[in-house]
Amino acid sequence: MAQTAIPAKSEGFSEVDNIQDYSAYRSVSRKAAYSVLLLLLSAWGIFNPIMLAFALAGIALGVFGWLEIRRYPNEYTGVEYARAGLGLNLLLLIGGISTASYVYATEVPEGYQRISFKALQASAEEKDKFPPDSAMDLDGQKIFVKGYVHPAGVSGSGFVRQFVLVPDMKTCCFGGQPAFSDMIQVTLPQDKPIKYNTRKRKLTGVLHVGTAIKKVENVEGVFYELSADDVK
Repeated sequence: MAQTAIPAKSEGFSEVDNIQDYSAYRSVSRKAAYSVLLLLLSAWGIFNPIMLAFALAGIALGVFGWLEIRRYPNEYTGVEYARAGLGLNLLLLIGGISTASYVYATEVPEGYQRISFKALQASAEEKDKFPPDSAMDLDGQKIFVKGYVHPAGVSGSGFVRQFVLVPDMKTCCFGGQPAFSDMIQVTLPQDKPIKYNTRKRKLTGVLHVGTAIKKVENVEGVFYELSADDVK
């Protein structure tokens, strides 16, 4: 009597199992993963607008990661990372810009004029004249200015009431003689000394512009002095 052959059961995975097993070998898109990792740096953009550049990079990587996953669905996974990186970096970018805009609009006290060190620099037409007319116009004016404390002359305790303000960290911390247009000698109120550090300072006070150089210890001299009312 002939026997009906019974198909042998295949060992291992079924076809469905094989498909599921194959999908398990997809790798997470690096672009999507890095988009999420950049959130750690982007978050600092709330306090320092320069760090918002990382939020822009995170947004770009999130978009490219999402497109990569859609184009090669059998090779890449991690769409949830791409969405999270894109969305959260976008929120941080908007929040950081909004915060920086609010601070800029409200940080100058009433009655003070915002200036930068550029206002103290001579133009090409005034290269043989110093201080320039733009600076002379500020003599006796109440100003708001930002800058860094130059380390020259800082006492051992680190607390200072008189110091030279410079526009950037390069001038502040890497030695050399700053340009005359990059130095303001600051005198703080008697009861408001500050501890020296390298963070950016905000100062208000009355600017005095000299027509002759004033000798200052540890630097060549200054033309600009600020009788400060407050410092932050």
